[in-house]
Amino acid sequence: TVVVEGAQGGGAGGGSGAIVTGSITVVPGQTLQVMVGGQGNCPGAGFGGGGSGQNSSIAGYQGCGGGGASYVAAPPGGMGNALIVAAGGGGEGGGDDYGLGGVGGCGNGGNGTSPFGIGGSGATTGAGGTGGPPWTAGGGTGQNGSFGQGGAGGVDVNFGFAPGGGGGGGYYGGGGGGSDNINGTTFIGGGGGGGGSSLIPGGGGCTQGANTGSGTVT
Repeated sequence: TVVVEGAQGGGAGGGSGAIVTGSITVVPGQTLQVMVGGQGNCPGAGFGGGGSGQNSSIAGYQGCGGGGASYVAAPPGGMGNALIVAAGGGGEGGGDDYGLGGVGGCGNGGNGTSPFGIGGSGATTGAGGTGGPPWTAGGGTGQNGSFGQGGAGGVDVNFGFAPGGGGGGGYYGGGGGGSDNINGTTFIGGGGGGGGSSLIPGGGGCTQGANTGSGTVT
């Protein structure tokens, strides 16, 4: 039995990763690839497919990166050969009233919250999450998540104060959060990144949003 834990998104408001348990079939002499997701930074992406956050011109207002997925894959490795995947959570948005990252999900990842910039949507088992739009037209839209990769948070194009958070990694990655778009330094906030989705082997189990910090595989 393998226990795989996805990593938390970056920042105090980063979404927690999923925990997936299950039995996988191995061939004697076969070398499996084990990937352990890293917690998102601010603004750096978590290792393992977390989407990147974005810088801010105000110290401490960065959008944070999504947490990376943890997985075990059959040869030759890579997400396309994964046997079990635990999703990472989305990163918090930028600003002082930032959006929270969505949790790493089992079927679907959690959506990022939307203080002003709109949170990215969580991934599904068959598609990446959609990037969130900005608070008003002219701001930065978060990138969509994709297979194995969370979307980047939206850049605060006009003012540089409150960008979006990155989507969590997973079998499919969550969408990045949209930026705020206002010329102010308080009561501003980019959307949180959406959480990724997991791959659960037959007969396995999953708990969404249950792991904080970096991922593990045991």
